[in-house]
Amino acid sequence: MAVAKILVVDDESDIIRAVNIRLENLNYEVDTADSGFTALEKISLNKYDVVLLDLAMPIIDGVETFKRIKNIDEKLPVIFMTAYGDSKLAEMAKKWQPSGYITKPFDKEKLQDCIERALISRGFPSTPLKKHIQQKYGFREIIGKSSSIQQIFKSIEQVKDNDVTVLIHGESGTGKELVARAIHFNGVRKEGPFISINCSAIPETLLESELFGFEKGSFTDAKMRKLGKFELAHKGSLFLDEIGEMSAPLQVKILRVLEEKEFMRIGGRKKISVDVRIIAATNKDLYKEVQNGNFREDLYYRINVFPIYLHPLRERKEDIPLFIQHIVDRLNSYNHNKIKHILPETVQLLTQYMWKGNVRELENVIERAMILSDGDTLKPEYLPAYINTRKENISSLYLNLPDTNIPSLEEIEKEAISKVLSLTKGNISQAAEKLKIGRTTFYRKAKKYGIM
Repeated sequence: MAVAKILVVDDESDIIRAVNIRLENLNYEVDTADSGFTALEKISLNKYDVVLLDLAMPIIDGVETFKRIKNIDEKLPVIFMTAYGDSKLAEMAKKWQPSGYITKPFDKEKLQDCIERALISRGFPSTPLKKHIQQKYGFREIIGKSSSIQQIFKSIEQVKDNDVTVLIHGESGTGKELVARAIHFNGVRKEGPFISINCSAIPETLLESELFGFEKGSFTDAKMRKLGKFELAHKGSLFLDEIGEMSAPLQVKILRVLEEKEFMRIGGRKKISVDVRIIAATNKDLYKEVQNGNFREDLYYRINVFPIYLHPLRERKEDIPLFIQHIVDRLNSYNHNKIKHILPETVQLLTQYMWKGNVRELENVIERAMILSDGDTLKPEYLPAYINTRKENISSLYLNLPDTNIPSLEEIEKEAISKVLSLTKGNISQAAEKLKIGRTTFYRKAKKYGIM
């Protein structure tokens, strides 16, 4: 079987490296370009099956590069990469119809699914991924021993074998999609498709066509029929992530589909019946959104039949050491790292941190630390300064102590200076930088406390 050749275009070397590793692990042949001009030159000289193109690049941006690519090879599938919903993306998607788009940071399965769809349009056969995905999203991928995680397991067991609509509540990065996939791939619909869409990552003008599809000729440059997510999810599950970001007019249409089990493509005249199980997720308090007039009350009660709440990582600190080991093991297998040991001090610092970005932030911090590591041990000095110096953790360490045990500000300051000097191995300039104070001020304080 022929190996697909993919060109990755991005001006950020870290992004190129990360995507390159993931695509090579998926057995694709990968080439890279750090600018639109380099990409156009390579496309003129070589044959590629898919292009991954960053939307925001200097000099010649993704929009202009996209236009020029189509002048070279009109049928070459191009997938936009973007870190945010951009109005340009909506304009380009309607006018030029890219083969897809993915948001940073990338989910491995979403990246693979997006590329596979583009390759099918290029004449490649579909890859049998379902067994791999089904194994990946079993219960073992939901990490934790806390009582809140045990309740999540119980909820999944209760709901997986029926078609009740589920609404998963939780902050960004808590693993809402993992729970949605666990419900699907362990339930009665596991042989059907699992289709996901992030309602906050797609511009409003594009979201409707993504959900319902469109007919050929329904708008300018609609050269062929496109199936929407509802149609693709027939006999399976549709995961509507961040449904609280959906506009009021689209909420009406979603409600109608949920009630009537049918819809029409944009520009279509025939109603299409679908058998889809809906799993929605939100990081907002939808009840408050209803009270404030931002979310339809009837849709809220229609999707909130079986609510599941995911606690933020800072409320289940006993799970953090398990997450650390799991993430290190997974990144070792992805990136061929050799991290064999994690120092207790590293685990302690990571456990004390408040993790406003939850598991996603934890994973990014660990991945960065593994890249910086020059050996087989994950040490505290590889962590970011805001974690390493424990500046954000001092309050959490002391505010819960009895009044008689609260240390003075001088004692806290002395401990912080001592710790950061230890971490920087006596380098005053680095220590001052980590504490965000001047070198002279740091030296004076260290001398005052007799640390020098």
